[in-house]
Amino acid sequence: MFNQHFEKARQIFSEQFVREGDDYIYRKSSKGAPVRVTAAERDGFIGRFHIWLRYASWGMLAGMLIIIMGLVLAGVDLDTTSGQAAMYVSLGFTVSAFMGAYFWAWNMPMREIGHRPILGSPLSKSEARAVAFAKITYGQLAFAAGMGVLMLFRVSDRYDIFHGWGVLWLIFSIVIILAAAAQAVRKWLFERSIL
Repeated sequence: MFNQHFEKARQIFSEQFVREGDDYIYRKSSKGAPVRVTAAERDGFIGRFHIWLRYASWGMLAGMLIIIMGLVLAGVDLDTTSGQAAMYVSLGFTVSAFMGAYFWAWNMPMREIGHRPILGSPLSKSEARAVAFAKITYGQLAFAAGMGVLMLFRVSDRYDIFHGWGVLWLIFSIVIILAAAAQAVRKWLFERSIL
């Protein structure tokens, strides 16, 4: 399961580099100002990103296990509101640390080559939108919405999603479904406007 997520993140990271002759053009997040890099530099960036992603992911898992074990050993009752709050805050801190490491690795190329001459201007909003929508399929958006619905049904078996902390699961599921639907509508409208 981890390998699939690693490969998808690595693919998204590598899509920032577009081949031009023997070299590559790097655009931060596929829309920033273009900067030339060599093939060896590109491969190095992708390799280091992959290593950082692995370390950050395993670190996050280890952090979560340590937090859960610490809460259990400290005698925190995870069935109480305060116990659940302590667990969610602790896990939120761990996920935030992971995201910090992820974005640090994501921005590695720009930190190292940001001083180089820029070959043009960043993509316009319309150009960036075209690139983003081209990467998303309707199947992926339908899958995301389906996962939101599935999560809602699975969680509702364990929690009262209309009271207490269960409301967060309800909100989270609805946000996923609405976000997927909104992206599908935006993609469809954008595609119709450029035809």
